[in-house]
Amino acid sequence: MTDETEAFAHNPPADFDPSDGQDVSAESETVHSAQTSLGGWLRRLFSRWGEADSAARLEDLNQMVECQPQAAVNYLFRGELYLKNADYENAAADFRRASDLAAEEFDRADWGLVAQTLRDRALAGLQQAERRLNIRQAQAGSGDSLPPAEVS
Repeated sequence: MTDETEAFAHNPPADFDPSDGQDVSAESETVHSAQTSLGGWLRRLFSRWGEADSAARLEDLNQMVECQPQAAVNYLFRGELYLKNADYENAAADFRRASDLAAEEFDRADWGLVAQTLRDRALAGLQQAERRLNIRQAQAGSGDSLPPAEVS
């Protein structure tokens, strides 16, 4: 499915009639099932966003990355969770991947505002993770601890 087809599937025009006089019930059920599944996943993820159980959120994000490995937003969200949990190495890796994927999407898109926003956010997260890694390395011998990052 192309990006244009996928966008149309999620946001068809108001006057679009999917049946167009044909029996498409099996295809419609498959598309509806996929949208419901993804929608359910996103609802579950965002409902957990305020919970203290970051392990459950991380599990959901890992599943999203596994199912959609080319989606920059999945790496961005997981990187932000890693950053919040002071896992700066994994945060930096996910922010790099999100930035790379968003840059690729920006190059392919006719109007890449979302891709550019994702890339900017990933680069800001990467800078924060790398800064905290540098501080951690500098403090390694002193015994000082570094508090978790505040993700905006």
